This record gives sequence, C-alpha cells and structure tokens, in this order.
Amino acid sequence: MDATRWIRVRIILDEYLSILLAVCLVLALAGGYLAFTAYGETQTRTETEQTASWESRAGFTHSATVVNSTAVYERGQTLEGRTSYFREITPRLNGSFRYTYTATDSGDLRASATVFLVLRSVTEDDGGNVTEYWRLDSPLASRDETLSPGDTVDVPFSTNVSAVAQRLDAIDEQVGTTPGQKELLFQTRLDLSGTRNGRPVDETKTYQMPVSLSGNVYEVQDPGAVTDS
Repeated sequence: MDATRWIRVRIILDEYLSILLAVCLVLALAGGYLAFTAYGETQTRTETEQTASWESRAGFTHSATVVNSTAVYERGQTLEGRTSYFREITPRLNGSFRYTYTATDSGDLRASATVFLVLRSVTEDDGGNVTEYWRLDSPLASRDETLSPGDTVDVPFSTNVSAVAQRLDAIDEQVGTTPGQKELLFQTRLDLSGTRNGRPVDETKTYQMPVSLSGNVYEVQDPGAVTDS
C-alpha cells in the first residue's frame, strides 16, 4: 500500500510541478516590483516653487453730470457708475481708462494708451461672423507713461453722447442706411514695452466699453475690470 501511494504522489507532483513553479515565479516578480516601487516612492520627491509673479488690472470708470434740474435730480448732481444715463439731462459721458500692474521683482513698462470713440454699423450671423458696413474711429485722449509696479496710467475722456447719437444716424443715412446695427463704443489701444520681472515685454492689448442707445436713455455696458497674470 505504501508503494502504491508513493507512486500516486509522484504522478500528481509530475502533473502540477510546472504550475507550482509558474505560481512561485509570478509571486517572486510581484514582490520584487512592489519592493522597487516602495523604494522609488521613498527616494523621489518633486517640489514646485514660484519664483516670480505679476498681475495687471485694466478697466473703465464713467459718470455723467445733470445739466437740467428735475423733480428727481438737481442740476450739477453727478451720477456715477450707472448702467443707464439720460440723453436729455445727462448728455455728456465722462470716463477714464486705467491700467496698473504689480510684480514680485521689478518692472519698467512704457504704457502708451489711446482712447477712441468708435462709430460703426455691423451685423453678426449665427456663427459669430461679423460684417462691418462702415466704421469711424476718432481719438479722444491719450497718455504715454513709464510705469513701475504699483503705478497707474489714467486716461480721462469725455463726449456728448446725445450729439454722437445724432451723428451716428447722419453717417448711416449718408451711406444709404445700412441693414446693420448702429453701434457706439469706447475702445482703448494699449501698447506695452519694457521689462517685467526681468523679462522683456512687447505687446498690444485692446479694451472696449460699448454704449447702447435706447430711446431717451443710453446704457453703458461696462465689462468691469480685466485682469491678467
């Protein structure tokens, strides 16, 4: 009986020996991989350090002064930062374009800013493509200054929106009454050159503030402050 049992054991070992060896090999490889990964994780460390940064801020301010007293507003009263002004009692819009920046190191930027009054007639299709029938750009004010971090270039401007609205209609009639939407907007071209945090700067940016005409009021569509960093 013992000889017979030993023969059976030998037969089973012969059948499953290759399988056992394969399992042992897989376990050995897996153990080696885990040990290598654990070693790598304990030996490797990635650190990120910010060495320099900057941020700019640009935008418009606007106000209008009451020229005729009413039951609601007194003559000489200033309405500031409103979405709507009145063409009859506050025809002149006073505004300013301002640009400033900060830098962790140093900066020496020459900022040349020009504010234009833009009159145009445009249409826009569903795909966002704009057709401009005519356009008239008139410079209102400009400034050219050298800015260190924290300095501001301020470009004040003023225009009679009621008179401009009449001019807008007159120009459109002169060209034959286009099918486009007549638009009035203030647009600033800002040229920057110099250095910021030791790096050269040479760029041009454009900012705009549209004004829509609706009956006896005009609405200022102020985009708010635009930041970049």
